[in-house]
Amino acid sequence: MTDPAKTLYEVTLPACCRLSDDAQLAETLYCCFNWWRDVRAIAADPAWTPCLTWEELDPDVAEQWERRADLILELREIK
Repeated sequence: MTDPAKTLYEVTLPACCRLSDDAQLAETLYCCFNWWRDVRAIAADPAWTPCLTWEELDPDVAEQWERRADLILELREIK
């Protein structure tokens, strides 16, 4: 039975798709990508396991997501 104290957000999304309370753009992009990837993976593979959470990421991987976020912000400034 589901814990009634948990929100629908906590129950329906894998941990790798949930934003932390102080999420910045890089974490938001990472979680959105995971949601997109995981929804398809769950449908295709019953043995699916979720990806890493933002906190579990290797620092080099997190830095790559931060660079993507910086690029998006730079492109918005150009516009």
